[in-house]
Amino acid sequence: MQTFSMVRKIKLGKRSGLKCMICFDQITEAKKFSRNGQLPMADGIRCDGKRELMRVVDHLHSDSHGAACKADETQRLWLTQSDKHPWIKVLKNHESEIIKNLIQ
Repeated sequence: MQTFSMVRKIKLGKRSGLKCMICFDQITEAKKFSRNGQLPMADGIRCDGKRELMRVVDHLHSDSHGAACKADETQRLWLTQSDKHPWIKVLKNHESEIIKNLIQ
């Protein structure tokens, strides 16, 4: 948890578990890249053994987690109206008043 800030500790009944907050926030995008359409790390999994901890590390290197991180970054760039977002870059080349109304 100290290494990865996106992982939060949660309570699963009497036991504790871990939950990936980025995948929880961007669940629809992450499910598109999961193998079976399920993403247990977004809901929370137990972490009381070596095998379970390996699942956490595997999740952090998975395609679904990468897609969720990319979607989260894109959303952040859109909300801050950064020129790094491709749509805002194109839109800012046009009239600024119309762009501000569209973004709001």
